[in-house]
Amino acid sequence: MRRRDAGSTEIRDLLDRDSERLTQDFVSLLGALKAAPDQKYGVPPQSAFDAIEDIRSAYRELLVQVDAIQTSNPAKSEVIASFGVIDDGFGRFAQGLETGISRRGKKRLRSAEKVLDRAGEDLTNARRRL
Repeated sequence: MRRRDAGSTEIRDLLDRDSERLTQDFVSLLGALKAAPDQKYGVPPQSAFDAIEDIRSAYRELLVQVDAIQTSNPAKSEVIASFGVIDDGFGRFAQGLETGISRRGKKRLRSAEKVLDRAGEDLTNARRRL
């Protein structure tokens, strides 16, 4: 049973809002990743790491906003937990990129992909319960 109140609606609206900042960060990240094969050892340019850090920062800011919203809906805590997992996943992604084209780097990137996939699924499920 859903417990929809003003707070859960506010959180859902926040999650549904388009973010120009995140869109730009992902565009920057993709552009930097396309340049990675031309870089020494396959390590992407600094702009990739800057974009990842800004993505992480944007999600931390969303976490703070969601945490400040009052609701009786238990899905709020799942949203907050998902943001923490997203932060971890992008941290792993950055570590994998820092390692460049190597077994260790590929392993870290696969780990990041699994973590981010799980976080996305958890966030989607929590959003549905808001």
